[in-house]
Amino acid sequence: MDKTSMISSLQEFGIDLKLESLAASRFYVATMIEWFSLKDGYTAYIIDEYELGVEIDGENVASIEIVDSILRINSMVDDTYTVLLDILEFVATKHDQVVRVFDYLEENGDDINSLVLEEQHLEEQEEQEEEESEEDTDWGWI
Repeated sequence: MDKTSMISSLQEFGIDLKLESLAASRFYVATMIEWFSLKDGYTAYIIDEYELGVEIDGENVASIEIVDSILRINSMVDDTYTVLLDILEFVATKHDQVVRVFDYLEENGDDINSLVLEEQHLEEQEEQEEEESEEDTDWGWI
């Protein structure tokens, strides 16, 4: 099977994550955004509760959506092989851990959605502080 047909199969059939709720799907998307954001060269962003976008070096390359517990990749460029491999790496190495963390949070009454929103808010604050600090240093030479 060549790369193109493998990506087409993933787009058509997806990967069944066997998530038990919509909340679990939202948590999975939020976790993938964080994971991709920590990888060099990647930028990940939320499109909606069940979909994230992925950029490599500033170029939109794919969106990843989870619908009815099925993860699908929608490529925006011809070669999304790198993103595909990283998705497969995430599912292979992080899936069980993500599900366990979600189950733990859910069983202990933690509001998962507020945790995700709080984390996104903290990240936005950090980015804003970095931008402000960069602006301050730009004028330091005057």
